[in-house]
Amino acid sequence: ERKDRPWKYQYFADDMLIASRAQSELRKYSGQFDLTTLCDGLVYLSAYAQYRRKELSEDILYMYAERCHWEIQGCGKEALKMHREDYTVTMNGHPYILDQHIKHGVHADELIRIYFCWDDDLGKIIIGSMPGHLATVKNST
Repeated sequence: ERKDRPWKYQYFADDMLIASRAQSELRKYSGQFDLTTLCDGLVYLSAYAQYRRKELSEDILYMYAERCHWEIQGCGKEALKMHREDYTVTMNGHPYILDQHIKHGVHADELIRIYFCWDDDLGKIIIGSMPGHLATVKNST
């Protein structure tokens, strides 16, 4: 393993792809969030990818979720319809709909959201947006 490669390639390349949009949003994010919690979310999603590929049991996945109570949630169908552009990311010329997310926190100063989708062909998660909140039916942020 090359140590001069960015962290996303060293640790998560087998399980997920992180879109340049998500990387840019993370760099430019002006709010506050706990970086340790965000990293825990990425580790959880890595485990979720392994679970989806049947390399990890549901019991083990549950242990990855335990610390921050991660849970895979769908993005509302109406939000996906109303704000389709916000929930779409393009990687390698292929558009992906970010139809799932994990979340932490409820107050603006501690929110973490990671929006993603699962690609069956690649057997990987595509992360398209983080750490902020995307538009919803009630709030177009």
